[in-house]
Amino acid sequence: MNPELPSVEVVKRAVLLIWEKRKFALFISSPLIVLYLLSGIGEDTGTFVIFPGGSEEGQSTFLPGLMQAVVFFIGSLVLVFVLFVMAVYWHRSVLLDENTVHGVPLRFDAIIWRYVPYGILTSVLCTAAFVFFGTALSSMLTSFSVHQSAVDVFVFVVLMPLALWLGVASFRLGLVLPAKAIARRSFGLRAAWRLSKGYGWNLLAIISLYFLANIVLVLPLIVAAAIVAFHSNGAVLNPLDLLPKTLSEGVISVLAAVQALLGVGILSVTYAYLTYKTGARSSQD
Repeated sequence: MNPELPSVEVVKRAVLLIWEKRKFALFISSPLIVLYLLSGIGEDTGTFVIFPGGSEEGQSTFLPGLMQAVVFFIGSLVLVFVLFVMAVYWHRSVLLDENTVHGVPLRFDAIIWRYVPYGILTSVLCTAAFVFFGTALSSMLTSFSVHQSAVDVFVFVVLMPLALWLGVASFRLGLVLPAKAIARRSFGLRAAWRLSKGYGWNLLAIISLYFLANIVLVLPLIVAAAIVAFHSNGAVLNPLDLLPKTLSEGVISVLAAVQALLGVGILSVTYAYLTYKTGARSSQD
């Protein structure tokens, strides 16, 4: 590992920033939390069903189902856009100490529109890495079972390195996001790739610490679930089921927003470290 990028310090700093700027973080993430909350409640009540089945009489409900799919698609686009808006605000808060928003924390300026395509690209790469990692991990667990096969071992050997490489690559290319958020127009994907050259192992360690932090974040819910399941003989597996539905969805929505803020913060802090170490400009250009 390159000692110039302290992985633990990066994640620690990203966590501390959320706490230090918690009021601002809550404010800019409030639209995202509301959308998460509405989508969660809608899913529970059957309001937003993507793939509807037949009616009670066995009749086809294709048209209503298609309309629901369209509504869900539009809602997903809005959710992603609001997530990117929150990310831009948080990037600028971390890097420029810009902690003031006038009015509703939404923006439709040139900065966000330059940010969106890079955000989509990074999201696609992260999703692919996660899918490959999950598939490889599933194959590994299967290979240790009674149904061990050479195919499972082969899938694990091939997909796991690919998943790790994709994860690091998405991180390296994702360093363009904080640059775009602070209006560095000339900083593109090639610049992000060059900036992070030689830090692959450090970035992999940061990714691992990020997932560990997410586990710690939801650990109280996991422990509570185990306690509730133990005392109910497995009748209740989710402690949030004991709370009013809106409250439980609110807890989940806030946790999801914190996870997003942590990921954005890690990108910003890493970008700041690397631009400082390499002498590259980290402000607007």
